[in-house]
Amino acid sequence: MGRPWSLPEIETLFCDSDPLPVAIGESAVHAWFGLTYASYLVWPRVLMERMPDEWQRRFVALAHELESAYDGFIDPNYCVLARDERGRYFRDPLCNYRRPGDNVPWPKGS
Repeated sequence: MGRPWSLPEIETLFCDSDPLPVAIGESAVHAWFGLTYASYLVWPRVLMERMPDEWQRRFVALAHELESAYDGFIDPNYCVLARDERGRYFRDPLCNYRRPGDNVPWPKGS
């Protein structure tokens, strides 16, 4: 299966890891989300807290920058519920950030 763009229409955005191909006229965030229908990014707090300190500082700085840019527009009153592949709700094994338990993985290289 080919890519939905041709090579002359690609720029490359370099991240800390692999380069991310970004089509001309498309934002890097749009490219990162890819062909998903997701409107939100939801990351488990317990996994973010297990990332290295430098990563956490960069994340917090970017979160503050986003909040400042939209000055009160971002509403923190959302509820996230886990669903399986059939759409049924289940208890999220990552929801307890205070006592994550042994089933929560550590980042690679930790």
